[in-house]
Amino acid sequence: NNALDLTNWFTPGNGDTDFKQLIAANIKGSDEPEILGLHSQLSSYNPNAAFDESVFYNLSNIDLNQFTPITLVNRDYEYALASDAAGLLHLVEPKDFDILASIKGCDTELGAISNVRINNSLDVAMAICGQQLLSWVVEYDPNIQDYGYSLYALASHDLGDADTSTAKLVSIETSDLETHLFTLLKNKFHRYLLNKDLGVDGDNDGVLNYKDIFPIDATQWADSDLDGYGDNPVPANNPDPSLNDIDNDGVLDN
Repeated sequence: NNALDLTNWFTPGNGDTDFKQLIAANIKGSDEPEILGLHSQLSSYNPNAAFDESVFYNLSNIDLNQFTPITLVNRDYEYALASDAAGLLHLVEPKDFDILASIKGCDTELGAISNVRINNSLDVAMAICGQQLLSWVVEYDPNIQDYGYSLYALASHDLGDADTSTAKLVSIETSDLETHLFTLLKNKFHRYLLNKDLGVDGDNDGVLNYKDIFPIDATQWADSDLDGYGDNPVPANNPDPSLNDIDNDGVLDN
């Protein structure tokens, strides 16, 4: 007596290699998960498809090298973060295989990709590019499903001389809503305590902390020339004496 019976199978098309990843994911908003897989393309398989319903779907216009599921606020099914050989990171809606947002992350293939939700309010994508740990805020309106997605780059972190060839990214959230990120590398691991205030507006100026250069000053939030002075003029605090002039010598940088 066999515990398992083969009911269906799928082989990648010509020129493809074996599946690199296979996971069960809720990509249709039902209680019956589908199989989300990656060969050279992202594919979904619905083992519970009705007789007149398609069983397989492919994101056929782009070759990808890895993906990870991501759950967004106020969505009844999972999305995916995927990367390609050109170093682009994509936010994909696997239900219809729409690419909702893309950003250039690396000049070569991205290493491990992952995502975390910080303080139950901010979704952050993470990846490794060479010796750098990169991160992006996944921006979207929880009440608008079909459009308005973007990836906003945060500061990168240097991993030093660590061997990142087999890197993995693992996050753990503690009971006090602190999020710890572990970069598991070939010869060491790093632990980061993520800033749980990134998704709040600490000075109530209408700009969330991750975009606010001056997160505790309600009169300033931007510094276009990165000289340490805010773009807003007097009566704002610490105004820039010469905008677009990093050394403030009166001669514009551009």
